[in-house]
Order: sequence, then C-alpha cells, then structure tokens
Amino acid sequence: MKMRNLCVAFALFVFTGLISSCSDDDDAPITLSYHLSRDTPFNNEYGLLFHSFFGGDVLLDIHGGDGAYTIQNLNNNIVTAVLYNGNVIELDPKMIGTANILIQDSSQKGYLLKVHIEYETQTYRVLAHEVYIKGESLTVEDKKKLEEDMLKRIPITEGGMYIFEYTDKNKTEGTVDLYSSAPDVPKVPFKIEKKPGNKPEYRYLETVTINAGEEEYMYDFGVYNGMPHTRDTGPARPGMFVEDVTDLFKEKYPAMEKAYTIQVLSIGY
Repeated sequence: MKMRNLCVAFALFVFTGLISSCSDDDDAPITLSYHLSRDTPFNNEYGLLFHSFFGGDVLLDIHGGDGAYTIQNLNNNIVTAVLYNGNVIELDPKMIGTANILIQDSSQKGYLLKVHIEYETQTYRVLAHEVYIKGESLTVEDKKKLEEDMLKRIPITEGGMYIFEYTDKNKTEGTVDLYSSAPDVPKVPFKIEKKPGNKPEYRYLETVTINAGEEEYMYDFGVYNGMPHTRDTGPARPGMFVEDVTDLFKEKYPAMEKAYTIQVLSIGY
C-alpha cells in the first residue's frame, strides 16, 4: 500500500509550555487557530483531530508574537509544513508517525506543535444477532439446529465490536480488530468492494471481506430493515452485516433453501 495514498487522521497536540523569549517585549504569546477561525483556537490541554478523507491539507493561522514568523519542521518525512502569507501554516501528511514543528518570531518567542498522523478508524458495535432461514420442508428440530449452527458462525458476540483501520484513501482495505468475548484477538486484514446499487430489493452499500485465519467472512453491509430480503422504505435504521451462508450449510441441511446471518450494528467513528 502506498503511503502517499493514505486516508489519514491528524491529531495535533500542543505542548502546555510555550517556549519563552529572552527579550522583555510585551508581545502576546504565539498561538494557533484553525484557518480563518480565530474563535476556535487550540487548547493547550487537548488534542484536536482532523480528518483528511479527500486528500485536503490542514491550514492553521498563527497569532501573537511580533508577526515575523519562521517555522522549523524536524520531521519532513512524516508531514510537510509550509509557511505562506507570513502567518498561515499548511500541513500535508506523508506517512504515519509523529512530527515536531517549531514556530518562532524574530524575538525568539516560540511555540512547539506536535503533529500525530494516524489511519482513520471506524467502529461497528454489534447490537444483536439474527438469522433468516427459508425452507418449508425443514423440520422444527433441523431448523433449530441450523439456527444454532448459524449463530456459532458469527465471530463477534453481542456487545462486541469490529474496529476497522483504513490504510488507503478510498477506504477499501486495511486491518480490523475483532473485539468479542475472547481477549487479545489480533488484527486481521479486510477488503471492501463498493456496491453499484443495482439490486433495488437490497439496501446493501458494499461487501466487506474479512480474512481471519482459516475463516473468511463475506458481509454485505447496508441499512438494517428487519429482514435482508425486504426493502425498507421507513426512517433511517441501524446498519447491518449480512452473510449468505446457504452454501456453507446446504449439505448438512438439504431441505434448507436460503440462510443468512444478520448482525445489527451501531456505527461510530
């Protein structure tokens, strides 16, 4: 994966101690704010998160000091920092990591900015498990056993989470943490295929393929509507992962016609 194609998040952390000047002038200390938004300055005690989903750079305005600013970037390989118009810094990510940028004026007042660049993540919390089974010839006992086998197939328990970390700008591949009842589950790779939306009976947006050791899970992701085979025209619902497990269980349960596992999801960032 090419680092220049990263879909990244910027976390900019400002040290609580500003670099003091050796002079006795009364200029205000150097501070930063979002570009053209001086009313939203950086708070020295908090980190600020920037999302750069579409490759846009981050712009910051410099305030205070005597106005004659210079910048020194100690980590150009991680992020480039360019000063233009005398008081605007443009940051452009290059790779994952942490960079230190020193801002000074002619009287040696200073401000040290720490820029942390990381991959974007997205969390899907599993709210509930459901199954859909079609097979009029299935016995009550076989249908119950099939349902139990299907639920065992789902790798995340109710209340668990999938935490996706996207390593490309199109958000189609990366790694995923599987947080379930089992502790210390390692990250595993995934890929996403965007759906063109050519099946009006479904609200599936994309297919997510997760490779977890010997198991591969292929989920259709879409809007939860109570059943995967009906179209929902009501208000917005939670998301869902739907896996077609018909072929997986057809030999054991030949009277079964269709079988889907459904994970109802709460989506967070």
